[in-house]
Amino acid sequence: MEGTFYNIRGEVTNLLRFYDNNIVLGVWIKGNAIEDISLVLKWFNIDNPKAHRSKGHYEIIDNSLQFEVESEEGVVVFNGKLLNPSTLRLKYESLINGFRSIDTYTIVSSNSIVDKRSRINSKLSDFVHYHFSRYIYKLISRKLTRNLLYFYHITGGGIIECFNCGYNEEITALFHGFGNNPWSNLGYQCQSCGKFHEVKSRWNNNPHASICECGGLMSREEPIFCPKCRSKQVKYSCIILT
Repeated sequence: MEGTFYNIRGEVTNLLRFYDNNIVLGVWIKGNAIEDISLVLKWFNIDNPKAHRSKGHYEIIDNSLQFEVESEEGVVVFNGKLLNPSTLRLKYESLINGFRSIDTYTIVSSNSIVDKRSRINSKLSDFVHYHFSRYIYKLISRKLTRNLLYFYHITGGGIIECFNCGYNEEITALFHGFGNNPWSNLGYQCQSCGKFHEVKSRWNNNPHASICECGGLMSREEPIFCPKCRSKQVKYSCIILT
């Protein structure tokens, strides 16, 4: 068996180097991602103990694989299977601190560790981009909502003008009387055809939503829009105030 296999767990990259003479070397890397896999392979120098963290001998029976690697800190035991020529499934038990785990190790190809970390970074980048885009969208939506014109923003009678197409029309927003028999004339807009209406009512007793002659629903609650191009970027200029 000949090859180098790796597993990434959090910020730690674990590498195992197997040789045909049944020797296995182990290296554990912490910190930043590896930029050049060729540098990593140089660490696996079988004749230089300083070039690797741990060393042992492995045994393969059919597809079963078992070995121990020993370092200055102690011994780690591995048992598992060779799933295919490029993948190992290993049970890990540290006799140093008792930690146990089951991990999948993948054979190292050209820059394969970098590729996997790049995919992780790419997913993180997509995640940040998605939530940042939603944040910007919400800011824009709030700004647009604040800039929309509603009947409860305006009073009296005046002129609606569209910023988009230049359309303008004189409308009633709110007129009201005083005394023992108060009255009010309220402005409404049909949500289908856009026509403006003036509806009479007793003061502080808004009438139920009415139906326009086109069959559409009239409303005071929705944003005012241009009857011609339906743009909501409109302004109101008050002319008469009661």
